[in-house]
Amino acid sequence: MTNKQILPATWQCSDEWTVVRAKIDDADEITALYNACHYLYDVDENFIRREIEYYQEILGKIYHTEHEMQYASYCYCLKNNETSRIMGYFQCIAHYPDNGTLWISAMILHPEYHGKNIGKTFITSIEEKLSIDTVNKMSLRVSLKNYPALRFWLANGFTTILHFNAEQYYSSESNAACFVLGKQLPSKFIHIP
Repeated sequence: MTNKQILPATWQCSDEWTVVRAKIDDADEITALYNACHYLYDVDENFIRREIEYYQEILGKIYHTEHEMQYASYCYCLKNNETSRIMGYFQCIAHYPDNGTLWISAMILHPEYHGKNIGKTFITSIEEKLSIDTVNKMSLRVSLKNYPALRFWLANGFTTILHFNAEQYYSSESNAACFVLGKQLPSKFIHIP
């Protein structure tokens, strides 16, 4: 199945930031950015240290599967306009877990930019650029112990609890308990090319 482009390849997020589609050459910066957030491992077991090969493989698969699968994976980088450094990134899967849903598999912002409304600007710009005729809702998984992330997503409109995952996995030694949160995109986000 061929997928309609759900987001443009690049767009201006703010006067300071541009969002660009990630390339395999970005794997080193994305790896460093992800590993800068390793301190979150205590509240979210997904934040294990990664090697560059991990992101090279992910970015390679994105470009090989995008037009061959029912749902396609994407990765976008948030770049500083002045330095061209990647300060954040966004990984998503279109039409997963169901048609019309954009699954956010990761949204990472460098720790030095936490608490400065850059994440809000980033996610708002993504919502504004989404092709509403193919995607009308977004969902994601967030660890219950990752309070800053949970507060962030709730404050940005992800207030529908689609699933609570704890009974099978949660123990006092684990932080696997999580919410799957969702957000219906309002019609004002209709993208006219």
